[in-house]
Amino acid sequence: MRNVATGEEVYSLKAYTSGSLQGMAIFPDGQRLATASTGAPVVKVWDLATGRELVALRGHNLVLFRIVVSPDGQRLATSTIGQEPIKLWDTTSWEETASLEVPGAVVTAGGFIPDGNTLAGYEFGHGGVLHLWRAPSWAEINAAEAKEQAEIKQP
Repeated sequence: MRNVATGEEVYSLKAYTSGSLQGMAIFPDGQRLATASTGAPVVKVWDLATGRELVALRGHNLVLFRIVVSPDGQRLATSTIGQEPIKLWDTTSWEETASLEVPGAVVTAGGFIPDGNTLAGYEFGHGGVLHLWRAPSWAEINAAEAKEQAEIKQP
């Protein structure tokens, strides 16, 4: 990273150790960056203020093709160059929350619709189909979990 005013290098970010940079996405808050390389099927998330790696997300088997961040920064979607599902990650826990598959097709994560809950993906082959997946909002998830907990407590 360089200071724009002085041109001085603040730190150098080595986003990959093998291969070349394959994809990246800046989080809406401007504080984090997600990167992927052709050298390994891993997404690394970086703190842009310090250049420190925050987390390495593993779960794909093929080279990553695209990384997209939801507008609220709470979800990350990753897709590969081959026939693997799109993976959704929670950016608080860094856990994989969903695996979106279209059997027999290569699907790339196109992007999130501004609500942050709907992901668009384009299917190469089979006539080129646009798919939309809608995840429940965090409010819907919290309400469902609260209802489930209340039902468990009842005799």
